[in-house]
Amino acid sequence: MSRPLVYFAQAGDGGPIKIGFTSADPSDRIAALQTGCPTRISLLGYLVGSKRDEAGLHRRFSHLHQSGEWFRAEESLIEAIAQMLRPGFQWPPEEQLVSARKLPADPTISDIIWAAGGPARISEASRSEISVDAIHKWRRNGIRDWHWALLMSLCDVSVKQLYRANTVLSLRVVADADAA
Repeated sequence: MSRPLVYFAQAGDGGPIKIGFTSADPSDRIAALQTGCPTRISLLGYLVGSKRDEAGLHRRFSHLHQSGEWFRAEESLIEAIAQMLRPGFQWPPEEQLVSARKLPADPTISDIIWAAGGPARISEASRSEISVDAIHKWRRNGIRDWHWALLMSLCDVSVKQLYRANTVLSLRVVADADAA
């Protein structure tokens, strides 16, 4: 199978759902994911789609984001997947697929990253000056203040929210170190 596909996989019954992209057989992709996961991963389905379609879904469901490409299995996501897997589904134009996400009053660093479009979008907006890998590390190390203007241009986040998200992370890191 060599056509581009967007696929949906779920870890366990009611566990998180992965929204992924592959040009290979989705069953092979699930087998590769299963290797590092103690919970059974099942393929919910797949449809022809692009990396852009996958990224649009990541942004649309960013409020359910858990880690990487995994999202909480809430009703809105489950219903959307069922609709997409019905015969005759057509991808809407990107501007309809991506619904702007309103950040909570006290967003976490993960909330900010996904509201800005995710690591790949942030890296692209930085003209690859910030690597996707570096952006993933923000969840552990915080977001340097020289990146704040870029994030503020990509989503509706304020300096106060960025400062607070970094402060909360710092306090958690200190508490974790004290507990160890």
